[in-house]
Amino acid sequence: MRGATRWLVVLGAWWVVSGLLLGSWLGRQRQPDVAAAAPPVDAAPPADAPPADAPPTGTGLFDAACSGRTCERSRLGLEEPLSVHVWRTGREDAQKGWRFRHLLDQGLAAHPAVDVVDSAHHADVVLWLPQWAAKAPLGLARAVEKLVILDEHDDRERRFGPYAAQRGDAYLAYFKRSFANKSDGAFLGFSEPLFPRYYAMQHEPPRELDVVCTLRVGAGRYPARARVLLWARELARDRGLSGFFGEFDTSQRNVISAPYFALMRRARVVVTCNPGDWEGDFRTWEAVASGASVFMDRHYAPMPHAFVDGDDAYIYDNGDGPAFKARLGAALAPANASRTAEAGERGLRKALRHHRAVSRVDWLLRSALAQHPKSGPFRAPGFDEPELGHALLARALADPPPRTRVRAPPPTKAQIAELRSALFLHPDGRVFEGKRATTAALAFSKTGVYKMPSR
Repeated sequence: MRGATRWLVVLGAWWVVSGLLLGSWLGRQRQPDVAAAAPPVDAAPPADAPPADAPPTGTGLFDAACSGRTCERSRLGLEEPLSVHVWRTGREDAQKGWRFRHLLDQGLAAHPAVDVVDSAHHADVVLWLPQWAAKAPLGLARAVEKLVILDEHDDRERRFGPYAAQRGDAYLAYFKRSFANKSDGAFLGFSEPLFPRYYAMQHEPPRELDVVCTLRVGAGRYPARARVLLWARELARDRGLSGFFGEFDTSQRNVISAPYFALMRRARVVVTCNPGDWEGDFRTWEAVASGASVFMDRHYAPMPHAFVDGDDAYIYDNGDGPAFKARLGAALAPANASRTAEAGERGLRKALRHHRAVSRVDWLLRSALAQHPKSGPFRAPGFDEPELGHALLARALADPPPRTRVRAPPPTKAQIAELRSALFLHPDGRVFEGKRATTAALAFSKTGVYKMPSR
């Protein structure tokens, strides 16, 4: 673990906020009319799918998880009992980093080999989230054998302040959110030997909408996302497609918006895009959890069980508008309807199998323990050793992706102003804009029918 053998794992696209865990949960609940405020982290989160028939020991399979008619078993490798403590002081802000904590808590609770304990001293692994628990575990004994840092900050710097100053690199593994060095969506390389951390992962109503793209553009602060939203809107208008384009609601990171998920579940294709200057977001996994075919821009940080372009996802260049429009138009052509739907089905199955919260907890712990200075006393079966952190990192550094450049100009101020007003192209041909677009889409997501309000 020391010197050249130490690695930094970055949590790039790691958890699927509404993925399986939240996605399947929302699919079982009555959909509320408005976004419900999320409970504090300390409150019991919605339970992950309970274990179904227990698989034979040693299969690496966990409980069956279902989304509508699609069911898959998660593949887990950690089988030896492991005690885990989440570092806290009692002064944490429950709203800070809520989504990540929510998923982490569910993943830990659902893993059959993990026992969450109250004592850091008696735990095999101590998880520290510096964005949530700002006070560092400075006095933790045997930190090099048990401390795993989960850094959720957007930037690429290691953000563990006083701990770094006093204890240096005394930790077992460091997982960091942002991995790739990017600017306006262009890949600029890996700034240092980091590593990605990913977010982990529903009901199948009729899919009457061709496209849903709910990217937010701010006041022009997100040019990469603005370009993609602009291209999707232009294609929809040119081809007479139906769909929703723009900000659907104003929910933030401490809210689970059921209408947002319901809208995506009505779409054949969901278009999403990473932030322009870093990598790893919840949107990608929210889209995958919908069961729609997902158009996503490329992830440069290596991902375990990554999506394959044209098979279980459509991966596009966020700097090439003509290519994006041609690809999206082809996917939505009637002749390709079955193929596009099958890609969404395969993507959802992969997510159910490998990208649930419990899957990510399993991956995180096994990746960290594989670097244990005592040869990993908790080493797990090797059915997917090439997908663990150290193996992914080695491949990424040995053959890094080439740098890219953005070939499209940023949207103009006038275009940004237009993009900030939502657009809903109803399947029956009606067009709604601004607040009326959101109102119409909200009603449609619940019923498929929109009735004009009485004056």
